[in-house]
Amino acid sequence: MVETIQDKAYAEISSVYPNDTELLSAATAEGPDFADKLPYLHELGQECLRYFTVLMLSLPRTTTQPSVYNSKHIPAGTTLWLNAWACNMDSEIWDDPEVFRPERWLQRPNAPFFTYGLGHRMCVGVALANRELELVLLRVLGYFEIQSAHPQETDASPWTGSSNRSVAGGFPKHYEAYFMPRDEENLRRALGARS
Repeated sequence: MVETIQDKAYAEISSVYPNDTELLSAATAEGPDFADKLPYLHELGQECLRYFTVLMLSLPRTTTQPSVYNSKHIPAGTTLWLNAWACNMDSEIWDDPEVFRPERWLQRPNAPFFTYGLGHRMCVGVALANRELELVLLRVLGYFEIQSAHPQETDASPWTGSSNRSVAGGFPKHYEAYFMPRDEENLRRALGARS
C-alpha cells in the first residue's frame, strides 16, 4: 500500500496524541507550542501555503528613494508588486516546484518562502496564521480521512485546478470530497465536548 501525505500526517498525529482526549485538548492545553511536536504537520502546512499561494501578488510597496536593479533605473515613488506565486514556484529555488511535497521543508526548513510577503512589512499575523492552519490540519486529519468523490477528475494543480486565476488569488474548482470519520465514537465525543 502506498502511504499518502494524509497517512503520514495522521501517523504523526496519532503517535503524539494517541487518544481522543489528548487530541481534542492539544492546542488549548499546550498553547501555541502544540505544533512543535508535529514537524510533518508543520511542513504540510508550509507546503500548502507554498503550493497554493493565496495572494498571487503580495501587497504593493512604494520605493522611498531611487535605485537601480538589473541596469534599470527605478525612481522614488514607484509602486512595486512581489509576484509571490512565481517566487514560490521558482525552479531555481525548488527542484520540483510543481510537485506537492511536504518533505521538502524537512530538508530545507529555512528555504525562501514568499506567501506572507518579505521584510519589515511582511504579514504581522504570520505566526498566528501558521498556528491556526496547523490546528485545522491537526483536527481535520486527526478525525477524518478525506477522499475525493471523483479521484480521476480532481485537478489539484494551483494553476489548472483554479476556477479563477487572477492576480488577487486563485480559487479551487468545485469538486466533491468525502470526510470519512476515522472513529465515529471519538468524533461524537469531540463534537459533544464543543456543544
